[in-house]
Amino acid sequence: MPLIETLNKKGRIAGIIAKPNSINYTTYEHLSDKYKFLKTAKEDLLVPGVAANLVMDSIRPDEKAIIIDIGGYFAGALSSLNNVSNLAGIVEDTENGLQKYERALSHLPNNNIPVFSIARSRTKDFEDYLIGRSIALSALEVLRKEKVEKWKNKNIGVIGFGEVGRGIAFYLKDRYELNVSVYDRNPELAEHIALSGFMTVSRAKILQNSDILFCATGHASLFDEDIQFIKKDCCIASCTSRDDEFGFKSFDIMNGTISPRNTSSINGIHFINCGNAVNFMRPDRLERILSPYIYLTHSALIESAAQIDTGKDLKTTEINMLDKDREQKIITDFRCGLKNPNKNSLFINRFIASKIADR
Repeated sequence: MPLIETLNKKGRIAGIIAKPNSINYTTYEHLSDKYKFLKTAKEDLLVPGVAANLVMDSIRPDEKAIIIDIGGYFAGALSSLNNVSNLAGIVEDTENGLQKYERALSHLPNNNIPVFSIARSRTKDFEDYLIGRSIALSALEVLRKEKVEKWKNKNIGVIGFGEVGRGIAFYLKDRYELNVSVYDRNPELAEHIALSGFMTVSRAKILQNSDILFCATGHASLFDEDIQFIKKDCCIASCTSRDDEFGFKSFDIMNGTISPRNTSSINGIHFINCGNAVNFMRPDRLERILSPYIYLTHSALIESAAQIDTGKDLKTTEINMLDKDREQKIITDFRCGLKNPNKNSLFINRFIASKIADR
């Protein structure tokens, strides 16, 4: 809510699209009294003309619009959005969304809409790391409820060693002293993974050996052909929506449900929260875990929107990002405002330790 309220002070909020899997209904009811929620599914935005008409119908002729996109849902409509004359730009928040816009821009050499992303910004690193911790915590809670015995003796695997993957791996190692294996498709990260105290393994090995597997890539980490190689009774936790994290064509992970709400199965392989992000099962806890660092991300989003509003030095054929000086100012201002310096300094030091090989 604070982001919405702050944006409303900067300009008029023309509409909000709520993502069904992450709705907090208390927040939804509070905001719906003041703001317009647009009844649009993400699949609808891929239909030619729908996204452009949605924007044009939501803003006034004399207004300049900026889309804040959390997940790249407007990326597939970027071509038609070029026809919306008073759309000033788009600000994207996630790595998954960034990659969608990169693909869209690669097919639009004449794009005229500037796209900003904070996904790889230092301001976003803290939130992503904490999201990883929340995913690990939520997955272990589900396994306890499903009575998965002796999970402390299970083989733990993590696919993806970006900030979210790191957050998962470090939480499981530091909090529960578990042995964690990590695979990342970037071979340059192998030394970093090893220096961080994790076993670096091949993709084949992590599929064959993991009893609990965390998929933290945001872009199709598993495919149909992988099913036969995944260890029987493996429990899989996703860091994002199943249609983004998994590239299944012949399997429907909603079939074979073994628990009404929490877990679905394919051939003895169990997908926690039906393959969707496990931390969205407890949005109240997610909010507590991310606070106060979510406000650092929000500050970067607002600063990116302000950059678009100036209309200066904006690129339209590639992704725009905040420069290092602006990032540093946001981080410095944020740290000066932390209410509990002892608690937060401890987290910051641990976070920096997780990135020791990056220095």
